Amino acid sequence: MRAITLNIKQLDRFCIITVLLISIACGYFTISHLNRKVKQFNIEKEILSKRMSEANLATANLKDLQAALSETQSELNALNEKIPPAGEIGVFLKQVNNLMRQRNVNMLSMKPQTAIFEKHYLKIPIQLVFTGSFENIYRLMDELERMNRIVIMDNMVISREEDRTECQADLMIHVFERAEME
Repeated sequence: MRAITLNIKQLDRFCIITVLLISIACGYFTISHLNRKVKQFNIEKEILSKRMSEANLATANLKDLQAALSETQSELNALNEKIPPAGEIGVFLKQVNNLMRQRNVNMLSMKPQTAIFEKHYLKIPIQLVFTGSFENIYRLMDELERMNRIVIMDNMVISREEDRTECQADLMIHVFERAEME
């Protein structure tokens, strides 16, 4: 009986040691698995953080590009006012006629000449002949220069007959329009 008791005690000890070893092994594997998961989580967190930084940088770049696009669009709109598309010469001629009326200058003739093609735009010479007081003619010239549209005044002759108070001006101006690209 004693041999059986000893064997049972030894068997109990063996079982307890086995259970402890298995528990320790399971704990070790659980902890190492948990450590791998934590490392994997930290790597993924770092990747996500980098992607978030890249996304924030992309958002900032997008805002900068939108601001640059808006500024470029404003510049293009201003340039379109200065050099409008082809076919809008009539609007300019009406503006000149209205300026002359406001300045009390009488239009004798307005003769658009043949347009000259230069790279990306058309240069349109216009000969204007008008009469008015020297002061009103001067103010008209000043307003023509300050128009939104590019106007180049070229070759101006002002004359006055001795018995008259009004002057006569013969002016060649050049205005520009965008040429239609093919």
